[in-house]
Amino acid sequence: MSRLVTQAELAGEEPDAAVSLRHELVLDTGYRVLLLDDRGWAGGPWAHVTVAAVQETARVCVGPDEAFGEHTPESMAADHWAELAATARRQGVEVDAAALSVLPHDVLLSPRLLGVLRRRARDTPGATTASGPVVAGRQDTRDDGPMTGDERAVLDHWVELYRETVLLKIAGLDADQLARRASPPSSMSLLGVVRHLTEVEAYWLRVVLLDEQDVPDYYCVPDSPDGDFDDATAATAVADVAAYLAELEVTRRAAGGWRDLTTPALGRRRGRPVNLRWILTHLIEEYARHLGHMDLLREAVDGRTGY
Repeated sequence: MSRLVTQAELAGEEPDAAVSLRHELVLDTGYRVLLLDDRGWAGGPWAHVTVAAVQETARVCVGPDEAFGEHTPESMAADHWAELAATARRQGVEVDAAALSVLPHDVLLSPRLLGVLRRRARDTPGATTASGPVVAGRQDTRDDGPMTGDERAVLDHWVELYRETVLLKIAGLDADQLARRASPPSSMSLLGVVRHLTEVEAYWLRVVLLDEQDVPDYYCVPDSPDGDFDDATAATAVADVAAYLAELEVTRRAAGGWRDLTTPALGRRRGRPVNLRWILTHLIEEYARHLGHMDLLREAVDGRTGY
């Protein structure tokens, strides 16, 4: 499942820091094709800038230029996608411009940029609440994957398919809808599931697989051990989804750099050794379970059903 990824990074120091962008095509093999690295905008003042605003501005910056003269928006868009397709071909990747234009597009904020926006949000209550969809409508690019592939290819495919399904399940909903606890008395919400899966990804593919010691507890802390679900609110919805997307990029690299399914991981699970085969199988089980929850929650929120 190929996708477009725009990485937004803070360049310079506050309060006048700028935002630089790197726009890539990520193939289903994990191979990355650089499409643009010369886009961005001057930053500051940051007091009232939100995660949603940064994401929207990034999409505009890496998208088609505005129409001018005799050029129409349609012709500008066609030229834009044709140029990006040509850029990919120069790097040895054949891609159709029309197919490129409908791929899912994720904007990822660097930890530093996301941290700045989170700090500012604490000083400006309500600043991160989105009035429109937190995740825009996405083209469903899921497929059956390598049905006769080797073990690793099949495991990787199903983990990726379920990651994309999470985003499809929340696409088109605003912050209030994502945070709605639609099945009382449960505290579970669509946003809570996203927050939970952020911690699941970080724990299994960084703490257990790589034995990383500096992985943050995103939401579940001693004062709120079930904070992933209990503390999910509309005010943090945009930042929470952005954190999930950013964590996926980190965990994809972590798993991608570990090719042996059998060798024990560097870390342990409650003192017991575990290998990547078990971890990936568990992630598939974990995602499948929570996507069942998301099916019911999404239907309760707006009536939408589907795989």
